[in-house]
This record gives sequence, C-alpha cells and structure tokens, in this order.
Amino acid sequence: MPGLIGHNAGKASRRTAVTPEPASRLVLPKPMADMIPRVAGVYEFACEKGLGCFKPEDVARMKLLIELSFGRKLVEGYMDMDDFRGVVLEKGFKSIALIREIPGIPYSYLCKFATDPEKRTNGVGKALWTVLKTEFEPFIWRVAQANAQANEWYSKRGAQGPIPVGKWNVYWSGAREEDAAGFVQRVAAVPETLVAAK
Repeated sequence: MPGLIGHNAGKASRRTAVTPEPASRLVLPKPMADMIPRVAGVYEFACEKGLGCFKPEDVARMKLLIELSFGRKLVEGYMDMDDFRGVVLEKGFKSIALIREIPGIPYSYLCKFATDPEKRTNGVGKALWTVLKTEFEPFIWRVAQANAQANEWYSKRGAQGPIPVGKWNVYWSGAREEDAAGFVQRVAAVPETLVAAK
C-alpha cells in the first residue's frame, strides 16, 4: 500500500528515504528502545542499529496517544516490556498499533489499537489495519464487550469471532477456526494493561 513502511525480515536499511515521508512506519522492537525499521517495497527508513528510531519523547507521545484513546492510564512499565513483536505508528501520531506475543501461542497478539479521539472521523486507523493484515496476520486480540463502538468497527472489517469470555470479546484475523478453542481463554486471561485514570 503506498505510503506505508513494512517488514522484510533480515534486511535492515541504513540509507536515507528517497520517497516522501510515509503515512505509517512499522518497526520491530525488542525491547521498545531498540526499534530497527525494515524495508517494504520502495520505502526505506534510515536508522542506525542500536540508536532506536524513536526518541524518548516519541515513546512518551505514543503512551499519551494510547491513554487519550482509551481514557485510561497504562500500567507502569508497559512501554518497557520486552515482548513486543511490532509497532505501527501513523504519521503525526494519529494512531498506533502495538503487537505483542503470548508465550505458547503461535499468533501475534494485537495488544493495543489506539487512535487520536479528535481524528476518528477522518478515516484514521484504516491504514494501520491494512499493515496489520499484511504484516502480522494471523493475529488475535480482545475487546471489552462494553465497547460497542470498537466491536462494531472490527466486525465491519471482517474480524473473525467474536467469542465472549468474561468481560471480553476475543477476535482473530487469519487464524484457523479450529484453533480458536486453544487460544480464546488465554487471550482473555492476559493481565490488563490499562487502569482507571486518577
């Protein structure tokens, strides 16, 4: 998709971008501070290994974006977790997707999909959804059953499921239907990473 940076494993780019700044960029950090971009199609993003593509203030903006989107606070240390598989960030910090791994489950776990509340009517999030399906499918995630707007958004985009477990609806994209029974309970049991804002 034009304007996106994606993942092409094992081919780190150190050249400067020769195209206009992309709408979104995908990086694969372990941990977050060591984000190294990859090449996708004609797009490249320069970043020296070990320096990280995002400055500390960028990570702070990501955190703020997530908290504004959900109206809740991230738990202490969330942005320092070392189990991230990827981060997709839309230009201008309009939206972000954070992908993690759950031990023992072969599918990527979409932990956060957040958009700027002031820009939700402008199609924000569609580009990120395209990247997620292209780069991370099959992936799994959960949505609070009480979050009617989010549940409707995912349903309109062909999300598989949901299977209700406790307070959650568990969804998946690209995973085999017969595998659902093996991961829905574990997805629902992932510790919450958002707490009520004080």
